[in-house]
Amino acid sequence: MSASVDPPVEPIVEPGGVPTPKPVTVDLFTGSEGTIHLVAVPFAKLDLSVAGPAQYDGKHQLLIKFSGSSDLSHETECAVVGILPEGIVGPAGSKTVALGSWKLANNGGPAKLELTVDVFEAGLFFDGALRFYVRPDYPCAPAYRVNGELQLEHRATINKYLGEAATVLIGTGFDVDPEIGDGLKDWCALRLNLWEHLDSEKLSRSATDDGDDGADSVVWDASLGFEKRTVRVGCSPLDGPAVLIYPAARAHAGTDPAATGTLQFSHVLMIEAPNPQSPDKPFRYELQTRAFSASKPALTVFGLAYTEDFIIAQGNVANLAEGLKLRLDLSLWTAQPLSQGGRLVLVDPVAKGDVVVSDDGSFSKNLVDLRGEEGAKLSDLRAEDLFCVARVPAAVAPSERWAFAHVIGYDEQKFVPLRDEDLLYDFDPGDRRPVDPKLKSPKQLACAVASSELLAIAKGDVPQVARLPEFATPTAEVRGEQLYVSCSLRGPFEYWQKAAPAFLLDIGTQAVQLSGTLVKSNGLVLEAKTALSSVCGKKIKVTASAPDAPDRWRGDAVVKPTARSTSELDCTPALRPPTVTITTDKTIVVECQTLWFPTHPGNKTLFVELLEVDASGDAPVAGVTVRYDYPVGGEGVCGTAGRLVARISPGALSQATKHYKVRVRRKQVNGTIYGVPVQPSDAVPIP
Repeated sequence: MSASVDPPVEPIVEPGGVPTPKPVTVDLFTGSEGTIHLVAVPFAKLDLSVAGPAQYDGKHQLLIKFSGSSDLSHETECAVVGILPEGIVGPAGSKTVALGSWKLANNGGPAKLELTVDVFEAGLFFDGALRFYVRPDYPCAPAYRVNGELQLEHRATINKYLGEAATVLIGTGFDVDPEIGDGLKDWCALRLNLWEHLDSEKLSRSATDDGDDGADSVVWDASLGFEKRTVRVGCSPLDGPAVLIYPAARAHAGTDPAATGTLQFSHVLMIEAPNPQSPDKPFRYELQTRAFSASKPALTVFGLAYTEDFIIAQGNVANLAEGLKLRLDLSLWTAQPLSQGGRLVLVDPVAKGDVVVSDDGSFSKNLVDLRGEEGAKLSDLRAEDLFCVARVPAAVAPSERWAFAHVIGYDEQKFVPLRDEDLLYDFDPGDRRPVDPKLKSPKQLACAVASSELLAIAKGDVPQVARLPEFATPTAEVRGEQLYVSCSLRGPFEYWQKAAPAFLLDIGTQAVQLSGTLVKSNGLVLEAKTALSSVCGKKIKVTASAPDAPDRWRGDAVVKPTARSTSELDCTPALRPPTVTITTDKTIVVECQTLWFPTHPGNKTLFVELLEVDASGDAPVAGVTVRYDYPVGGEGVCGTAGRLVARISPGALSQATKHYKVRVRRKQVNGTIYGVPVQPSDAVPIP
């Protein structure tokens, strides 16, 4: 027998109504025979109404209650669906939202159905009436409309986006006025992120994305208020000098800084609430995303000007909004092309300063005052040897890595890209900005640009820039049981190979020559070592010099690097007063910085002592167990940075009414190191 059965229809039953079943038809063909099994199921009665207004648990759970009558058994599972108000669209364009399955309470008295709905999961962020229907887990049961509706005040929006603006520049300000419903104000925050995206696939960010890299973020909540706020495109929303946000986003996303064109942004409006399980990852729901573009700032003019009294750096940055107050670091340099150096140009800094770009995009800075005493020292400067450099300060565009072109575009046919290694005029490695190692071109690596004069000095060729050979001030530090002396070097590596630099260690009446090794580490460094025991307890002076350095190189005269020395260093081993902190489990953490004392992995040990304070003085407490980060026997050694770290358990403080102190001292070999007494640290109270 072959038969076809129409699928059952599940109509929505209006409140108080009775479902009308559709007849089941069976088609039998000639010659067929068989058996049809029919099961009779009584109609299910379910008549529910919305009971009371919306209730909240104070976080992000919405409590919804229905009550009425039913002949369904107790704890029958019922799937609940919300019908969205007219004009509100759910995920994938749906008109409804699933609210989960819940058990019907029907064991005497009115039938009840109670729901606890996560507002973020359901996306219930609108003002309007939410209606419902319920479908019981019962054979052939239809969907029953719930009588009444639940009024929600969950609107969350802002009054303005920039998507339709005709012209948008970095720093363009606009007032944002939030609107948030009374049902959300007490426990939700509204966040507007101004994200930069790099292609069409990044126009929208995931609502669960917990990263804020590169976002110009404005937040409204119960504590901050829901008043109108001003936002500036691509930079901090605060008044005052610009702090640019977009370079970090571009660098973080791996954008090629040499890319031209407009900057692509999008507003992302989100609503969020605290997450007790993960405080650093709040619940978030993306409400809306609007894309727009902004013109990229561009360096159009940059060069030197001269008057009778001043040498002036001046230029223009286009595509900046009024009031941005963009700050640039400027510096003046001399350049010396080498006749046999190919494109190599040796450069040396002369003066530096900073400037704030005017509202019209222009900037001008007097870098050298030729009238004063400093100007007299520079009277032999020749205009044909000078150029200037522009750099964006790290404080203006905070980020781990970015190139100048991430911030400001420029034509590399007019302005020469320069790396940190080319131009640092101090020797602070902390000022060096790491770059993405995948990037290769000069513009991709450049943290600064040189003015058009440098191309003229190099006769139109893109120069290979290197610093004029120069020593930094030497430094000294202890590693293990050795004293290491080092000195940063500026200038070409090949020159220093010929110069054979070395150290002179002045120890009172004795002078010791230390041959140095050239190390390419965070630039070029000259390094040497000697036994710490040879200088312990003495005053020393370290000088870096290269008396045999060539005064001609690559066919031209070169100024030999001037020797540089440290101030007098007292190498007497000492212990600074320890710092004491108490952890949450009441453990006492003691840290003590040493001076001129052997470090791990040396075996010269220190001892942490617990003292009880009483009227007769500070008395050592016996039997206290001290745990050292680097233990040797019952004592400890310093870490590689010369810092001793130890821990004392809370039980060591036997009586809470007593007062205690800690101190650090050298106990072995009668408190000496290499025969030199080590002064104990001061005793410090335990808080």
